[in-house]
Amino acid sequence: PIIVTNVGGNPEAVIDGETGLVIPSKNPEALSAAILKIINEPATAAKLAAAGKRRVEDNFSLSACIKNYDKLFLSVLN
Repeated sequence: PIIVTNVGGNPEAVIDGETGLVIPSKNPEALSAAILKIINEPATAAKLAAAGKRRVEDNFSLSACIKNYDKLFLSVLN
């Protein structure tokens, strides 16, 4: 599972509580709580990791990017 701060594109890539955990930046207490959640809740950790992997494969893999560019180019041509 992944833990990210809510800066840049992180919140767009990681859906909090679904594909990982999004925490406030510059907040060590939130980071430690998120780490402990992952350690103490292995079923939650496994669920987040599996959903995160699916999200990356579906939206950010090379084949997904090619498919999205193809859709974009076709929409421009039409």
